Amino acid sequence: MKHSRIAASIAAALAGALAAGSASAQSTVGLYGRANVTVESQKLTGVDRTNAVQNNASRWGMRGSEDLGSGLKAFFQLESGFNVDTGVATNNFGQGASGSIFNRESFVGVSGGFGQIRLGRITSPLYFASADYISMHNHDTGTSSDGLFAFGATGVNNNNSVAYKTPSFGGMDVEVAYSFAAGFFPNNAAAFVEQPGSRNQTNLQVAFNGQWGMFHLGGGFAQMTDKSGLSLATPVPQTKNKTAVIRGLVELGAFTLGAYYERSTLAFASGTPLVVTDRDRNNYRLSGMYALGNNEFHLNYGMAGDFSGLTDSGATQWTVGYNYNLSKRTKVYAFYTELDEDARGNFYLGASSGAKFSSLAAGLRHNF
Repeated sequence: MKHSRIAASIAAALAGALAAGSASAQSTVGLYGRANVTVESQKLTGVDRTNAVQNNASRWGMRGSEDLGSGLKAFFQLESGFNVDTGVATNNFGQGASGSIFNRESFVGVSGGFGQIRLGRITSPLYFASADYISMHNHDTGTSSDGLFAFGATGVNNNNSVAYKTPSFGGMDVEVAYSFAAGFFPNNAAAFVEQPGSRNQTNLQVAFNGQWGMFHLGGGFAQMTDKSGLSLATPVPQTKNKTAVIRGLVELGAFTLGAYYERSTLAFASGTPLVVTDRDRNNYRLSGMYALGNNEFHLNYGMAGDFSGLTDSGATQWTVGYNYNLSKRTKVYAFYTELDEDARGNFYLGASSGAKFSSLAAGLRHNF
């Protein structure tokens, strides 16, 4: 009886402390997302024309924050991709574990006068500062998304990450992110073991973003190191992919013009035993939008040059599009996109070298 009274007193004290804490702190949690889908007529070299309902990076998520006082704030974000056409959850580029729920982003962080720190699974800061930033017609989603950017150096959604963003200074901020290798050394084995559903890679990124009136500037550097060479079972040489990008955007009344230039070094492995060769290339993209009332007219063009020592290994990509904004959250749109590889180019996933892909699409996007 005495013990139960003591337990009740402790529970009451804890409840009182929690109530006092909750009364002094303010927290918010919200649901958000995007349903984005098109009807398309697609053609790929060597494959019959296909008519399909195409998902375009639809997603839903939860995010929230809590005011901790003294200028500090805790926050989180959990985001999951799904296919509108089937209702099935997506798994971006195989980087999330099979059956993972929040396969796009899942992180927790804290911010204050010192800046912002995030821990978890994050989208590439350099991608956001460059390729995504100038993709205005469909937010770099679906079949018209940028197929030439060096994702082999940045990744898309990176696991096991720590990211720090500075406070804004002079209209600019800088973010540094590091993604740890998702592996471990078991006590009873000499081989490096990859954790289920995670890549055996580390990634370092530095990205900056700035805005001064109508001028926007961004870019940075990324290096992806593949540590598969540590596996004794499959002795693959360790490889490194690197990229540096500079991006600019200017708003001129009804016109918005954007561009980025990328210099990357990607590792090519071939032969038995495997030999790794580093090859350089240049890649650029131009984009433009003209807005007239609820109407938007879009045009973008990208070109990836040949890899060093590998002729006919580049590609071009262009898109012309039209958006009509029914509201701030909902639009209907149409576009034609085409990606054309050189004879030894290999940019379109799932296709052999020298492929050409095109699509004529009409779609609907709703943000919530």
